[in-house]
Amino acid sequence: MSTPPPFEPLPDEPRKKGPKIWLWVILGVVVICCGGFAYFANAVRNMFNSGGVGAMTGCLLAYEGIYQGLEDYAKEHDGKLPPADTWQVELKPYYEKYVTAKAEKMENPLFEIAVAKADEPWGCVQGGKLISGIAYNSDVAGKVLADLPDKAETVLVFEIKEPAMNAHMAYVAQPFAESPLLKAPNSEADNRGWLELTADGETSLMGKSGKRNEVNADFGGIE
Repeated sequence: MSTPPPFEPLPDEPRKKGPKIWLWVILGVVVICCGGFAYFANAVRNMFNSGGVGAMTGCLLAYEGIYQGLEDYAKEHDGKLPPADTWQVELKPYYEKYVTAKAEKMENPLFEIAVAKADEPWGCVQGGKLISGIAYNSDVAGKVLADLPDKAETVLVFEIKEPAMNAHMAYVAQPFAESPLLKAPNSEADNRGWLELTADGETSLMGKSGKRNEVNADFGGIE
């Protein structure tokens, strides 16, 4: 009579593991943090855009692009600036290159970078509409850009209250009290002054005192 094999109990089935509580904690922290950041970014974005800071970025981009367009136009026309009556039409290809295309490529989580359409009156855009226009100084029309005297004081284009296609006139300083409003964080909205582009390529804000303060757009920021 043979001896039966020793009894060996069947192995226990592996216990099914539920999700670790620490995994859910980490997931919850990530959701809260990301949601909090999104809320904060949206709040900051609204604060800057409602005050006109975002609009200023698009404004400065437009003025810098117009100067580049004037330079290119002059190079292709014996150094001469465009005529006053059709200056905007003449610069449209350059505006599309230096302003429209660049604005489309720029992304900023805090600012809405909006610029005027190339085939419409140019100016500063805020809240989807033009809040000012850009006029060409008729006194420089047709002149050689490189020969303009005192370039730091010779205005090429300047901001005006009413937008108009091919707007042009002899340069005259605009009333400070009628300039667009700009609201910095934690402060009341105030007139910011008028933008002016001089023949040295600098964009400035004409302040209440009549002094120009240089500003420029750099990756969607304001310096």
